[in-house]
Amino acid sequence: MRPIAWSLAGSDSGGGAGLQADQRAFDALRVHGCSVVAAITAQNSVAVQRIEATATELLEAQIDALEQDLAPVVVKTGLLGSAAHVRLVARRLRGLRERRPVDLVIDPVWRASSGADLADAALRRALLDELLPLATACTPNRREAAWLLGRPEFADEG
Repeated sequence: MRPIAWSLAGSDSGGGAGLQADQRAFDALRVHGCSVVAAITAQNSVAVQRIEATATELLEAQIDALEQDLAPVVVKTGLLGSAAHVRLVARRLRGLRERRPVDLVIDPVWRASSGADLADAALRRALLDELLPLATACTPNRREAAWLLGRPEFADEG
């Protein structure tokens, strides 16, 4: 059986990012990818037109379903829809790790490439306090790193 990886992220209707991109990467790496939808976006290659976070109860139900028979060796997060999502993911990851080693890769999504804000200050704080301490790896781009560090004025510097 192939290793199992979970992606907890947004669904990108344009197919260029989020769960859709993660699934392509998992397939290329010969990993069985499982998807947990944290947000749904209406977007294309030009702009994000709408974002809706998944209800926290639905996010947890998706994790419950996967945990029953598709235990991951790695969890990868992308766009998480709210601070409550971040806290839930951190709690559930700690529970998974009580039973087996599980790596955590965080892609701290802040803004879409079109410039649309995808995260607020409460989500940033939850990432810093709850999820980043559990990370095996974190993959921010320059703008996301500046945002995480509380220095958004450096986000657009070359």
